[in-house]
Amino acid sequence: MFLWKKFFVRRCTAICVLGILVALIGICLGHLHFLLDACSHFRVQIAGGVLGFSLVLIVLRRRSWFSWVAFACGLALLGSLAPFFLPPSEDPRAGGIRVLTFNVLTSNPEHSRVIDYLSERDADVVVLQEIDRHWEAALQAALVERYPYHLTQSRADNFGIGVWSKLPLLPGSSIRDIGRQEVPSVDVCVQQGEDVWRIIGTHPLPPISTTYWRARNAQLTALAEEVVAEDRLAVVCGDLNVTPWSPIYRQFSQRSGLRNASLGQGIHFTWTPYPFPFQIPIDHILHSDGIAVAEYGVGPDLGSDHRPVEAVLTRTK
Repeated sequence: MFLWKKFFVRRCTAICVLGILVALIGICLGHLHFLLDACSHFRVQIAGGVLGFSLVLIVLRRRSWFSWVAFACGLALLGSLAPFFLPPSEDPRAGGIRVLTFNVLTSNPEHSRVIDYLSERDADVVVLQEIDRHWEAALQAALVERYPYHLTQSRADNFGIGVWSKLPLLPGSSIRDIGRQEVPSVDVCVQQGEDVWRIIGTHPLPPISTTYWRARNAQLTALAEEVVAEDRLAVVCGDLNVTPWSPIYRQFSQRSGLRNASLGQGIHFTWTPYPFPFQIPIDHILHSDGIAVAEYGVGPDLGSDHRPVEAVLTRTK
């Protein structure tokens, strides 16, 4: 029994050390390399693991000084998640615009399930990523009456994109590349009452190599430069391939002035069909100042490796 307990304590200690090191690497060095950046994406899992295993060490009264240091680190990591649970300060008005974004997954055969879900949610503006010609044909046939205003650019790779809207698309709305990356983004304006909303839907390259990581970062930088000069109500949505805890996301948020609609709504994982702890939030709806979030939610499994995300956005009171 003594040997088993000693082995268990060592493993708990190793997990705490590893978790703290990975978190520090992601926080301090994530802006240097795509592998270091990847360390930042699992903040929730690391915070829970360090906190839990340090508590085990405290209960067992082993490695007392380290146990308390690890526990403090776990609390600090947990505290960094607080903005997602604290109630937002902005008060929404009545009404608002419902925006839904979803990476449908090009190879996903569940066209009818996705279409049924979109019809059920009845959003005002829908932005979909990974649209190929098969998806485009199915969506156009099913949604044309509900969404008479639309723009699509299907592609054989995973970077087709489209927007479907109940509201007329104002002149200048288009699908175009943002920055130097040859990845299309939706850039449309719609009017609801007296308010004009600019909605940008985008899908940067996944950071699976140094080249793709730099391309994603460059696209987010170009997007931030466009949005920061915007004097209309601005919304950015899509599969951004970055979590809120990445230093690259922090830079983007600071430069653009955008806020995540999930703040105050809890943490909602949107990527990978695998169970926790392998899930992370990389699909987002972000908004500019002057906008409040009346509703926010993540949808069910619809055959994709992503989950749909939607929000009802209004002017602040």
